[in-house]
Amino acid sequence: MGANAIRQADILASISPEIRLIWVHAQNESNRDLHRQLAARGVFIEFDSLGWNPGQDSTFIAAIKDLLGAGHGDRILLSHDAGWYRPGEPNGGSQMPYTYLVETFIPKLRSAAVDDAAIKMITETNPIRAFGFRTVTVRQ
Repeated sequence: MGANAIRQADILASISPEIRLIWVHAQNESNRDLHRQLAARGVFIEFDSLGWNPGQDSTFIAAIKDLLGAGHGDRILLSHDAGWYRPGEPNGGSQMPYTYLVETFIPKLRSAAVDDAAIKMITETNPIRAFGFRTVTVRQ
């Protein structure tokens, strides 16, 4: 939840302001002000479980548009959180496919007036920036 993400951001900032933090499962925090506050601090806000409950897509889209409107589009990450494997179930259980984002969610973003430049930033540029390697200087 947001309070824990704030504490984590504080701890990492005290070690080095260059350390990247990706707040996973941020969709579970309904307080969008916390999304904006942490994005303003440089935290990546990751919304996952796309496709698990398509009825929640409008909530995801509203949160994404809120961050875009606040100028924090460069901090948004998306994930299916799919492909679970359950030992003990035949064939590992039922896995969610990795297609919902491209086949369903992105068209919904476009229908909600999120332009192609923002979609490219969220789905291509941001993951490269979030997960790319770089040297970090740690204060002693």
